[in-house]
Amino acid sequence: MDKDLTNNMFQQVRTSHRLIAAYYQRLMPLLGQVTHELDLKFYRWDSLQVPALTPGSENPFDDWSLALVPSYSPYFLFRSNRLKSRKTNTAVIGEFLLCIAVINDSGVYHSNILARDYDEGEIDMLEVSPPVEKSNSILRVALFTPCSNQDLQWETNIWDDTSWPEFSDTPISTRPDLEKYGYTNGFETPISSLMEDDGVESLVEKITLFKDDLLRTAAEYIEPSIPVESADNLQKKDLT
Repeated sequence: MDKDLTNNMFQQVRTSHRLIAAYYQRLMPLLGQVTHELDLKFYRWDSLQVPALTPGSENPFDDWSLALVPSYSPYFLFRSNRLKSRKTNTAVIGEFLLCIAVINDSGVYHSNILARDYDEGEIDMLEVSPPVEKSNSILRVALFTPCSNQDLQWETNIWDDTSWPEFSDTPISTRPDLEKYGYTNGFETPISSLMEDDGVESLVEKITLFKDDLLRTAAEYIEPSIPVESADNLQKKDLT
């Protein structure tokens, strides 16, 4: 490679790393303000794309290079603050889990990297389609709550074992997996909206709106003590 091209490439790499650091220096305090206003407790974080490597215990040469960039599409989980003194394996009506996923590049996210077999090799990040100018930077916000008091792991049952909700501008609280444990809803918004003057306040208000609808819907749920078909027939009879 030409020496001038090489020097230019590494100048871009240095610039990119500084821009990413500066970006998160601005983004993380804003997300921190949002969760503080909502009185939430940090639970865990990871990457939506390729799970982040554990420093010191995993060989990065045996993994995809994208695993070295866990901030590419990180997600952050928060729990109701009332959970701070509770066991993590007890889910109670009225408690909830909030996920804020930072999808910095929708083109990379929707390229479905996780569905690729390792034998296929990594996607060339310079050839991802759609290109950068036709992709978006999105905050994905999802909430989860149990519909009954249960002995559940918030991580493995409520988070890992529940599908994404139907994302909408107004709350649509549903049970995406009817045999599962609770209700969920969520929405997506441009990351740029959080950077606006009233960005934190607007996001807090919208999350509160979705949270209130979610908890209200779950509180109204009555677990059937008879088969669902029989319960439906009983309800039809009561309406006639």
